[in-house]
Amino acid sequence: MGLRSELSEFRLGRLINASWSRGRNGSGVWFGLATVLTTLRLMRHLSRRKQRSVFRQELRPGESLRIKHLPRDIDEKS
Repeated sequence: MGLRSELSEFRLGRLINASWSRGRNGSGVWFGLATVLTTLRLMRHLSRRKQRSVFRQELRPGESLRIKHLPRDIDEKS
């Protein structure tokens, strides 16, 4: 995550907070904007790629781990 996206996220958060506070004070337009922005932020969070772990095991002191890449068959579809 780069600096630009972090600043963008910060500005979006400030806009969401401001629109929620103005919406609670009775402005329907600000309340609608806050609802839309919050929904977009939630959808962006839910659509992020999740890291997938294939194998997981704790190593004890003195143990080591070797990672080996096996070439995939060209005919194999995955």
